[in-house]
Amino acid sequence: MDPVVYIKYYEFFLLPVYLFLFFWITKWLVKKYYADSILKKFLYLGLGAKMFGSIAFALMSQYFFKEGDTFMYFTGGLDFKNFLFTKFPENLDLLFLPAEEYGNFYKLNADNVNNFGYMSSMGNLFTAKISGFFSFFSFNGYLLTSLFFGLFAFSGMWRLFIIFSKIYPELIRHCSLCFLFLPSILYWGSGIMKDSICLGAIGWLFSSFYLFFVLKKKNWFLIVMLVTSAYILYSVKVYIAFTICLVLAIWLIVNFFSSIANKLVRRLASVVTFFFGIVLLVVFSDDIISSINNEAVLLISDTVMGATKNYEIVNVDAGSSLSNIGDIQPNITSIVSKIPIAINNALFRPYIWEARKLNILMSALENMAIMFFTFYIFIKRGFITTFIKIFTRQLIFFCFIFSILFAILIGLTCFNYGSLVRYKLPIMPFYSFMLVLLYYTDKAGKVIV
Repeated sequence: MDPVVYIKYYEFFLLPVYLFLFFWITKWLVKKYYADSILKKFLYLGLGAKMFGSIAFALMSQYFFKEGDTFMYFTGGLDFKNFLFTKFPENLDLLFLPAEEYGNFYKLNADNVNNFGYMSSMGNLFTAKISGFFSFFSFNGYLLTSLFFGLFAFSGMWRLFIIFSKIYPELIRHCSLCFLFLPSILYWGSGIMKDSICLGAIGWLFSSFYLFFVLKKKNWFLIVMLVTSAYILYSVKVYIAFTICLVLAIWLIVNFFSSIANKLVRRLASVVTFFFGIVLLVVFSDDIISSINNEAVLLISDTVMGATKNYEIVNVDAGSSLSNIGDIQPNITSIVSKIPIAINNALFRPYIWEARKLNILMSALENMAIMFFTFYIFIKRGFITTFIKIFTRQLIFFCFIFSILFAILIGLTCFNYGSLVRYKLPIMPFYSFMLVLLYYTDKAGKVIV
């Protein structure tokens, strides 16, 4: 059976028109916000690179791979839009229907049997809704809809670039590489995928948090974007929302203590909080340990073992498997023993000799460069000095703790290179810029370029 052609012929004629429109709007933004700024160059280059990534992902998916989740989201979005407006406003309640109920509705009313079951997932359904919304502006075309996904992802990464480049203007080119021009971000984070939505939402969430809580800019728009982006992340990938919100909450506490002007009071407050925490741990230690052993550890181990079994069932390519996690037992010792392997898998794999496909090779080359840079920093700057800098500089600490926590989650539950290179995307900009800061700043945080 021949693969379905989702890219319509008319999209190739409309593509230059859409690109012209996007760059025309960008030109207006440049005149309004960046007329006399070096940032305008990066805005044009970054948008151009992102649009190239969106087009490349769409063409590769259609004509080379000819299958993938991207088509499920796209066709699911078209179906959702058709359901909504075929009987409007009767079907308006579909907007708020739980995923499981919508999945049952979809099976009864849709003809696309390939999507049956997938629309019962909250993340899949939400991504399909976003695709359906963007298809309004793209004449139901797969290629043109991909451009809007890339545009949203770029908006979030641009916000991060703006924040970090203003903090470290001397490192603006390094910052652009980390947030705008990483190959994996340009390719995997530019198509009709959950990853594109997550990149955009992470950028808006972090930038709004930083401006509102750290720089104290009281703006209702920032609050709206905080809530909206957190909701988007929760709807698409719950674990990303929980991870980044946990790390931001930790940063908020650290920032609170750092904001105390009196050095003696700051240290006293820190000591009191520390000992208060120790007292709570001692008092409730039995309950905490019991909870960890009976619930959290079992949940983690079940998740890991379930992911392993699912992968073993559907995997047909042994060369694409991350098989070095091994068996994991339902106890905290077993889980902790796997953490170093999980972090290595998420940050540095696939290795270059493990790449069997062109798109995986691209990620493998990127991983190799990041791994070498990581080792070089520890050797050049010193192991102890590097870790002192990590735990004494707020931005570096945030990048580190988010990258490590997320790497543990991904490394423990992902066993396929194709999935890994996509799931690790949120780590890449933060981890790579953390390396830049570790190398190009001194202990006091001053740039030493």
